[in-house]
Amino acid sequence: FFWPIGVSPISVKPYYNESGLRTGEFDVHFLTHNDAVRAMAKNNTCLRNKFVELTLQK
Repeated sequence: FFWPIGVSPISVKPYYNESGLRTGEFDVHFLTHNDAVRAMAKNNTCLRNKFVELTLQK
């Protein structure tokens, strides 16, 4: 998903609800803050048939 803009996450962890099912939200970490800022270019795009909304955390 991020490779076309030249960044790769160092970890991708899904969130789970109380029943153990994925919520559809993920915690994605990048090597540098600059990589995370560059990844924001993918905000409001689609991954397959899913809409992707990104937020940048400090």
